[in-house]
Amino acid sequence: MKRLLALLLALSPLAVHANIPYPLMEETEELIVNNRILANVHGKAFSLLDVMKQMDVHMSQRYPQYLDSKAARYQYYMQNWKPILDEMINTELIMADAEGKDLKISDSDVRETMQERFGPNVISTLDALNVTYEEAKTMIYQEKIVQQMTWFKANSRALQGISPQEVKKTYKEYVQKNPPVEEWKYQVLSIRAPQADVGQLIADKAFALLSKEKKSFQDTAETLKQEGIAIQVSQDYAVTDKEVAKSHKEVLMNLTKGSFSPPVSQVSRADKTNVYRIFYLKDHVMHEPPPFEKVAMNIENQLIQQAMARETAVYASKLRQRYNFDEKHMRESLPPDFVPFVLK
Repeated sequence: MKRLLALLLALSPLAVHANIPYPLMEETEELIVNNRILANVHGKAFSLLDVMKQMDVHMSQRYPQYLDSKAARYQYYMQNWKPILDEMINTELIMADAEGKDLKISDSDVRETMQERFGPNVISTLDALNVTYEEAKTMIYQEKIVQQMTWFKANSRALQGISPQEVKKTYKEYVQKNPPVEEWKYQVLSIRAPQADVGQLIADKAFALLSKEKKSFQDTAETLKQEGIAIQVSQDYAVTDKEVAKSHKEVLMNLTKGSFSPPVSQVSRADKTNVYRIFYLKDHVMHEPPPFEKVAMNIENQLIQQAMARETAVYASKLRQRYNFDEKHMRESLPPDFVPFVLK
């Protein structure tokens, strides 16, 4: 049940609205609201001010620190007025669908939710949002009705549609898209000398210092430093099997973790000169996909959320057809140059 409640919360109105973009615009003097009727739904008209009140309530829950910023409110309004309007339309249609059904929402339940939502000083919080107590009470009541109706009409069907076989199938698809990843972590000591025999001699000495005297790459480079000989210690490499150079991998494959390779003569890709390299394998890890038992619940949750979203969209679409709500007409009734909010 706790997992189900978490899923329902993830699909609640407060979970779907866009974030306030950053950086915020500079603060301005005035936020102008071009109020007008936006939609008529089942005999009820929704104005831009109605939508703005809903957005203020939502914003107070997610970004209370920005409520006094006209620039932040403008950006939030511009991003969210259309999805909030759609949400209000769906709510009104669901309320119509709920008429005559035996749904019980107690006053105490509504009051408790209002306390949780708006804090102990409910009236002062609502006054700051320019929302009356009755308006807030209606919002909470409708929200709870919508939750119950959505559960019966959409979410219960979504849950029934997710079988253990579907979860296993999704896991197999995930494994196919995310095969095991082989990772190599290593370092390289490179030695360049004017003559090949001198380079070989220095490289053999370096290998002895590393393998027998247990010196580090850095100490070995300092010990063998001499004029005309270039000894370099590479950075720490951490590369996947697809990223590692072929010449490096051929050496690394024959090493065990924590071991050094004998000096290997290779041709530098940078300047085509002969270079002696000693490889130190720090770690070799095979990153396998997580076992099914570890991710099965997460996969199931994701599938349920996706199914709930689909079923909820289908439910809303059917309601719009049943109650003859013409979304196209609503959009076309707005002037093509309609700008709901303006900063000056």
